Amino acid sequence: LQLPLLPMLIPGYAIAALLTIPSQEVLVNVAWDSAGVTTGPVTVPLVISLGLGLGKALGAPDGFGILSLASVCPIVSVLAVGLMCQKRNAVPAPGAAEMQPLSYSESPKSLVKQDDEDLEWGE
Repeated sequence: LQLPLLPMLIPGYAIAALLTIPSQEVLVNVAWDSAGVTTGPVTVPLVISLGLGLGKALGAPDGFGILSLASVCPIVSVLAVGLMCQKRNAVPAPGAAEMQPLSYSESPKSLVKQDDEDLEWGE
C-alpha cells in the first residue's frame, strides 16, 4: 500500500492555516505550540513504533511523515475548540474595537447601584 505523503499533509496544514486567520493571537500561539507535544521524549518513540508497526502490517516501506501527521491534530483541535468558545462567548475577533477601560474619574458612589436612598457611605 503506497500512499503519497503530500496529499495527506497539505489538507491538514491548510485547515490549520485557515483556522489561524480568524483566531485570537494568544490562541494561535497556544495552538501552534501544542504541536510540540508530539515531539516529546515519550511520544516520539511511541508514535513512531506504532506507525512503523502499522506500516509493516500494511506493507508500507517506512514511517516517514508519521510525526508531521500527528503534529497537525493538536493544532487543528486547539484552534477549532478555541473558535467555538470564542463564538459561544462572543469574544471580539482580532482587529475588533477594544473595550474601553473604566473611568476612575467618577466617585465610587456613582458606580454602585443604590436601592435605598437612606444608604450612607460612612462619611
